[in-house]
Amino acid sequence: MTYPKNIIFILVLFVSIALNAQIQVNLNVSSNPTPELFEWANRTDLAILTVTNSDERLIGTDYKIKVKVSLDNELVLETNMGVMTQKLPLGSQTFLADEIIPYDAINFKNNSFKNKMIQTGLLPAGVYTFCVSLIDLNGKTISTPAEVCRTMLITAYQLPELLFPIDNFSITANLAPTILFTWSPVSPTPPAQLGVKYIIAITEVQPGQSVSQAFHVNYPIIEEEVIGRTQFNWPLDLNTPDETTQYVWSIKPVTFNDNPYKSGVNGFSYIETFTLKVEDKNIEIEEEQVDSTSLSEETENAVLLIDEKADINEMTERIVSLTTNTKSDNSLSIKEQNINYATIKDISQKLVLIKNKNAENNISEKEKKEQLADIKAMAESLVNLTIKSNPDEIIKKDKLADIKAMAEELVNLTVKN
Repeated sequence: MTYPKNIIFILVLFVSIALNAQIQVNLNVSSNPTPELFEWANRTDLAILTVTNSDERLIGTDYKIKVKVSLDNELVLETNMGVMTQKLPLGSQTFLADEIIPYDAINFKNNSFKNKMIQTGLLPAGVYTFCVSLIDLNGKTISTPAEVCRTMLITAYQLPELLFPIDNFSITANLAPTILFTWSPVSPTPPAQLGVKYIIAITEVQPGQSVSQAFHVNYPIIEEEVIGRTQFNWPLDLNTPDETTQYVWSIKPVTFNDNPYKSGVNGFSYIETFTLKVEDKNIEIEEEQVDSTSLSEETENAVLLIDEKADINEMTERIVSLTTNTKSDNSLSIKEQNINYATIKDISQKLVLIKNKNAENNISEKEKKEQLADIKAMAESLVNLTIKSNPDEIIKKDKLADIKAMAEELVNLTVKN
């Protein structure tokens, strides 16, 4: 008996559909997985593919897992026929991420995507579509549904902002130990399993160099890891320069596995500069008509260790700037509030240091009284700014306790004087 060709085609198609219906695929992926490629080989919860065969006739059938990955609706990679050949058992098989998409069987469709992965060890941020199907050795789809897709979101992290020293900041070199480098945290907060640590790098700018060239070419004088905080003090054991020197600094947030949170120029935030000024240390005290009882024999040729007058004038300008720029509607941005906090703390530390240096200096009683009067006036101005005015207008609330403690310390400083 002969059958019309169209009937034979329908029968073959029916049998094929019936067989395919026996091979079910199910894909589960984390909706917001880690971007770290390293973790995809070690964590079972990131992607799980389950293949189920309920037909004994298909036992031993050879097949391959086909994967296509799109980022923001653009195909960025797919697996090729080099993936391992699997055999269907009766029942279910489970595959994890590194088995579903082995690196040595990937064809990249976007070189920019590939380069970012290689450079950072992270999946670039965006919305991913992860699609899986089963094919036979001829490339024909044999799974039901023919393709299963899931969506994943890789978070886009924002690099820290450098808060203090502000760009082009200048300070006397003697006071370098009072510098508290401050920056905002990486945003949003990374998951605990990734962790976050900050690399602070500070580089000297050589004559004739641009700040960018200095930062990316010169060996840093400071390169330290900071964990659990967003502040770093100038090291006490680091010598200050003998002449006025410009520096450039920045912050790089990385995971606990040292993968940067954002691609770019080495994963660092935008660079900023500051300068350590070196002034003449041998400032001779001018001859004055002073009662001989105010001078001791040892102070006739005395010199100042630091230029308190210049530092106090600089701090006065900064306090005045803080006061005049204060907004009465509590509309300060987080960055403005943090800069104010860092500035107030910096001034407080400098005042205490200047007072201590003043006490150590071998100078006349008249000079000492004049300088202590200047310090007292500065301390009282700062106390007035932080306590007597509305502190909410100056500083973010989570820093108020710290500011009040500093103000109390300055009150004690003025009382002692």
